[in-house]
Amino acid sequence: MVISDQGPGVPEQERSAIFDAFYQGTNSKTHARGALRGTGIGLSVVRECVQAHGGRIDVTDAPGGGAQFTVEIPDRHAV
Repeated sequence: MVISDQGPGVPEQERSAIFDAFYQGTNSKTHARGALRGTGIGLSVVRECVQAHGGRIDVTDAPGGGAQFTVEIPDRHAV
């Protein structure tokens, strides 16, 4: 499964850290004055769920800008 957005993307040096619990990126738009901020728990929960099913999640640059998350979960019923 591939999920893409057209936001500011995820800086390469932060890509492994964004899956850590309570991590909040350094993107200036996220930390802009008055901007709604998250808790930093969402992507760590997603990673745990994906790994519980034997899968993996990665983030790269989306074509045309933004972030692209790829989730791979093996088919346990495949022969």
